[in-house]
Amino acid sequence: MLLRSIKICLLVLCLAELISGIGLLLHYRANTFEAFLSVQSILNSENLRWFCYDLHKVGANLLILFSFLYLFICLWQQRYRYWLVKIIFVVLLLLGSYSGNILPWSQLSTWLLTALPSLNLKVSFLVHVIFIPIVLIILISPFAKGGLRGIFLARVNPPKSPLPPFAKGGIPLRKGGNCFLFLIYLLIFLFFTLVSPNVFSIKLENFSALMPLPVLYDYPPWYLAPWFALYKSFGYTVFGLAVLVWFLVPLLLKPTKVSFEHQFHPLVVSLLLLCLIGLGATGMHLHSTRSLLLAQCLTVIYFILWIGLIVYSRWRQDESEK
Repeated sequence: MLLRSIKICLLVLCLAELISGIGLLLHYRANTFEAFLSVQSILNSENLRWFCYDLHKVGANLLILFSFLYLFICLWQQRYRYWLVKIIFVVLLLLGSYSGNILPWSQLSTWLLTALPSLNLKVSFLVHVIFIPIVLIILISPFAKGGLRGIFLARVNPPKSPLPPFAKGGIPLRKGGNCFLFLIYLLIFLFFTLVSPNVFSIKLENFSALMPLPVLYDYPPWYLAPWFALYKSFGYTVFGLAVLVWFLVPLLLKPTKVSFEHQFHPLVVSLLLLCLIGLGATGMHLHSTRSLLLAQCLTVIYFILWIGLIVYSRWRQDESEK
């Protein structure tokens, strides 16, 4: 039930991103002279263009947040099926948000361009508007063949065994229950956008025009902060390994039966989540030797936890075969 709720929430956010993105595309100018001015005209407009901007901005951050939450729940519940598809989906979302933050041509764009000098405004625009949506549609379409029908249409012949009641951790969905959840999440998202549109914005330098060096914006966005801390700790090699483990390690893991006597797997996943949160908090303030040392310690713990998951999975598999 929890994973289904997150899937419906991701569907709401994807649709909101698509609709608001089309609205912004009609008024955005993808050149270095008019990009920032076009964004300012959108923000200062008297019609609903500013709402499209807030909807797109908040929706992109929530989309990344819930996709990471979905990954950790799958890792917690040992649902490794189609794992590579899930990881590629999250990577595409990160790439889309990265390229989208370059489009306003602001101080944040300057910081992001220093990290990937090969990108520019034109390339970011093509990646964000054409490449990412097309690849996401191709990636998701085989798995969404019956998904939309199951979300919006009620079942004519419900299963004989009902869903578990509230006491057993389940929420019984009757006819149209998924559609009801869709509408509830949509209303919550719209209300959240209207009340707190700048909840993911920390400083105002993002809204200042791109200027020559020195760069005022000297910290990463929140969704890049853990990976920025991993990169700053030991360089590109460790950073590449830290990203690669998300692709390979879950493919090596074998689902094990979790009992009260064997709670090692949920414990390690919880510690891994806390470690990434700590890396994210450290990555936002990497301006001292103490914060760099803390990031290095968390990086070592990060790899130890992944190794622990592999060793535990193999040990439980050998134990069950005896």
